[in-house]
Amino acid sequence: WIGDIAVVIEEPELLQGLEGLRPHLRSGRLRALPAAASPSQSVLQAGEALVGEFPLLITTADHALLNPDMIAAFCGRSQALAVDIAIGMTAASLLQARFPRSRRTYLAFRGERYSGSNLFALLTRDGLKAAEFWRRAEQDRKQPWRLAGTFGPWLLVAYLLRLYSLEQAMRKISRRLAFRVAAVELPFAEAAIDVDKPEDLALVEEILQKG
Repeated sequence: WIGDIAVVIEEPELLQGLEGLRPHLRSGRLRALPAAASPSQSVLQAGEALVGEFPLLITTADHALLNPDMIAAFCGRSQALAVDIAIGMTAASLLQARFPRSRRTYLAFRGERYSGSNLFALLTRDGLKAAEFWRRAEQDRKQPWRLAGTFGPWLLVAYLLRLYSLEQAMRKISRRLAFRVAAVELPFAEAAIDVDKPEDLALVEEILQKG
């Protein structure tokens, strides 16, 4: 699933210090791109630098448990969708059954809550519109009424009342915004665990030690 690799990083020289990456750097398969002021701006900037190289798989540096099975499942399911961007999600019931100590932020829909999995597929160039929307959301975080206005009051009320399933909500959002979005539910509890806090690091190290 993976061809060329770009790492968005503040200090590109750090990559040279990782022995496992040196052959890929020498061959040109892996390259460093400069980071911008925020995650969304970094994605937009990288997307412009990688023009013509869609689809793009995007993940975050703190996705310590990412493995080939997760990538294959996410990419395979994303490619089968007629959308501009696919977002990896993990069901709360799956995560809590496997790792009850893990504390995550969930989005609640009819029948289930979900955590993001730090996996995004930009399947077309229009997928960059999602990064632009993300950038606006970062700017409007202190003025949530602006973000609410983007979705419209009915969609927000429906979310609060859990009237829509995850799939239905994605369809509604796609109609509202300038790009088509879908969620890809992943069957891996580990996909939702990133390293945001010291307890996350301890859990990840425990999982890796157990193999």
